[in-house]
Amino acid sequence: MAGRMNENRPFFTRYVEVTPLTQRLVIVIGNSFAKSIVTRLKSKHGFAEVELVKIRDSDLSKEYLKKLEIEIRTKFDLSKQPIILFCGFGNSLLNPRVGFELQVLPYADRPGGQSIHVSGQVRSISDNDFEQMTRNVASFLQDLSLESIVLPPFPRHFSRCCLNMNHFDRDFDGLEFNANIRDWGLYMAQSKIFESDSGKTAIILSLPKIFGEEMFLSSFNGVDGVHLTENSFKNLMNAVSDSIRCLDSKTVVPYLIPTS
Repeated sequence: MAGRMNENRPFFTRYVEVTPLTQRLVIVIGNSFAKSIVTRLKSKHGFAEVELVKIRDSDLSKEYLKKLEIEIRTKFDLSKQPIILFCGFGNSLLNPRVGFELQVLPYADRPGGQSIHVSGQVRSISDNDFEQMTRNVASFLQDLSLESIVLPPFPRHFSRCCLNMNHFDRDFDGLEFNANIRDWGLYMAQSKIFESDSGKTAIILSLPKIFGEEMFLSSFNGVDGVHLTENSFKNLMNAVSDSIRCLDSKTVVPYLIPTS
């Protein structure tokens, strides 16, 4: 992609405008963000067969993902080779994941406005935690043996939700947290974790290829500090839709991080 995306100018040129829609089922795995993706793929991008599989409590442990694999094998006919879109990294980046709450609270100075507050003294997970989580996801996708696309973690919580010290850990730093998210996405693409003896287990989309590096420096999120703005979400969905079609038609997916 030439240049960087700016929300005030048109999105980059689409790569695969003429690629036919896939007739294969697309299984989207994740949480509230995944639900929005399912809705948009059906309503705006013409995909008829799209199903949501929810991840419970942002749990990406090996034990839970094994249960999720069984659920998917029971619910869907995998002999038809559906495409997997995994977007389950989200609140899993916060620790502890059990015992904290996302609260949607009104702004005091903006009638009708709402913000997502994180109650419980949570903090960012460690690099080792993220590596193990990524290995769990890679193993899960490898066991399913389906063509898969993975969305890396998205920026979120650039600043504390409020001054309540029970909301986030006392030492939580939003800029440091999002620098970690940027580095983790690069690590996912450049490591060998998503490779097996038979080749790539999954392809990892690059957020900088879609939005530009500045998304990790200033928020592309809406007023709640977590979800993307509508314009950013439209741009993401163009890239997701294009990537699914490219994967289905065996053409090159343009939104990949170059591997070292």
